[in-house]
Amino acid sequence: MSENESIFLRALSDRINSIRAQNEFEEEPDISEIPDELISEIQDELIYESDIVPNDMRHEIEAELSDIKKSRMADAAAVRQAIANEWGDALDALDHVLACAELINRRMTRALRHGGAVLIKKRPRPDPETATGAPLMCLFGLSIHARACVIATEVSILIRDGLFDGAESRLRTIYEHAVIMTLILRDRTYEAAERYQDHACFEELHRLRILQSSFADPIFSNHAAARESIAEEIAEGEGFADRARARWGKEIREQYEWARPALPPEMRNRKRITFSDLEAAAGAQLMRGDYIGYNYYVHAGPYMVINHVNFNAAHIFPMRAVVDQERVSFVGTRCVRMIRWMSEMLAITVARESGDYDAILYFCEMTNFFRDALGKFERNEGKL
Repeated sequence: MSENESIFLRALSDRINSIRAQNEFEEEPDISEIPDELISEIQDELIYESDIVPNDMRHEIEAELSDIKKSRMADAAAVRQAIANEWGDALDALDHVLACAELINRRMTRALRHGGAVLIKKRPRPDPETATGAPLMCLFGLSIHARACVIATEVSILIRDGLFDGAESRLRTIYEHAVIMTLILRDRTYEAAERYQDHACFEELHRLRILQSSFADPIFSNHAAARESIAEEIAEGEGFADRARARWGKEIREQYEWARPALPPEMRNRKRITFSDLEAAAGAQLMRGDYIGYNYYVHAGPYMVINHVNFNAAHIFPMRAVVDQERVSFVGTRCVRMIRWMSEMLAITVARESGDYDAILYFCEMTNFFRDALGKFERNEGKL
């Protein structure tokens, strides 16, 4: 597009001529001869000047934008209805499973409270300043399970809305929670739970130092109070980190070092622990293929970018919710299985540690609901 045809290029040229008139250049330059840095600076100024857009184009943009918004709303409603028509029973069963999981968590919380006297005796490394031993392990079980249920609720909503990339990315997070929860709750020495707790300070220190580095930019020169607050938090965090290193060794700062005592002997002596080691120790290898697939929906990897191109569609790249029967079944079954896995583990562990064995009966009563939800997602899979 030539300068005479382009509104933007004419505005760019006018701005360059204005600079020339202020003796920035001795003679009128061609745009191609202007340094790229100056062109970029002028462009950055122009794109934020709303009056550069002529009225006739502004009305055209507003009309097209209005059409797109209406179309998006209509498409979203149509997708939700189509998914509800085909998968309504299964999705309602998933929501019922999540209610069951919440009830199990509530019952195990009661077991934790009522079994305090039993739990307090199971602290091989008592600490007057923080929870340790069995009470800490059970608290982590309840917390991780609760977080997984919140994320599973997001999955349910995303499925209903036909947003499957988001649903699969959230499955990835549930899976990570399940693997970590398994290692913590299986460790009868309770050391993994205590190391997991102590590793938290290193995560927070990393965040704070990145934030501190950002605030060093001159753009934040007026934020002295914020910089001072961050420095104070780092100093406090370093105190916790020193105590963690004194307790477990300097390696505790590494991402998965907390899990070392929960690993089998053949893994425990490895110099560096990876998440795949945690998966293997948790017995989750069969789901690793799914987990790698979930990663594609989280990261900006080339596989998903390439495979999202469709030259036969109205848009080359998908930008709206879709109806995808196969992915409803895939996401639904995986979500139910992982929540069942975590609920069972929580019930067995807290009941055993607290001595309130009848708490397990809550999970026993719920097993048919988990089975029913799986069946509904898997039965519909045969229609694909």
